[in-house]
Amino acid sequence: MGKVKTRKRTRGRHRVKPTGLESVADASKEQLGVDAADHMLPLLEKLCSPSADSRECGCACLANQVLHPRAMPLLMKHGIVKRLGSMLVDESDAVRLGAAGCLRNLTIGGHRICADVVEEDVMSSLVVFFRQVWYHNFYKKYIAFLSDCCDCVSF
Repeated sequence: MGKVKTRKRTRGRHRVKPTGLESVADASKEQLGVDAADHMLPLLEKLCSPSADSRECGCACLANQVLHPRAMPLLMKHGIVKRLGSMLVDESDAVRLGAAGCLRNLTIGGHRICADVVEEDVMSSLVVFFRQVWYHNFYKKYIAFLSDCCDCVSF
C-alpha cells in the first residue's frame, strides 16, 4: 500500500460565507472610509425644515450621531449649538424636547462644547425652555389638583 501525502491546510482560506454577509472587520474597515459629511448634511437640512415632524426627526437622529467622536468636529463646524439653541423655543413640544436631548448628548463631549453653549447664548433659550416645561407639566397639574381638592372640601 502507498503512503498518504499530507495535505496543505487550505480549509478556511477560500471558504464562502454561509450567511452571505460581510464580516464585522470588513464592515468596520468600510465604515472608516465613508465620509461623515455625506450623512450629516441631510440631518442638518432637516433642522431647517418647515415641518415640525422633520425637525423632530432631525433632532432625534442628531442626538444619536453626536455620541460618535468623529461626528463632533463636523457638527461644531456647522454651528449645531446655535441651531439647537434656536430650536429650544420652537412652537412644537416634540421639537423642543428633541433639541434639549440633543444638546444633552452634545455636552457630554467635554468642557469645550459646554463653553460653546455658553458663548452662543444658548443658556437663555434653555431657561425659557425650562420655564415652559415647568409651566406645562407641573404648574397646570398643580392648579388642577388644588381646584379638585377645593371642590372636595365643603365649608
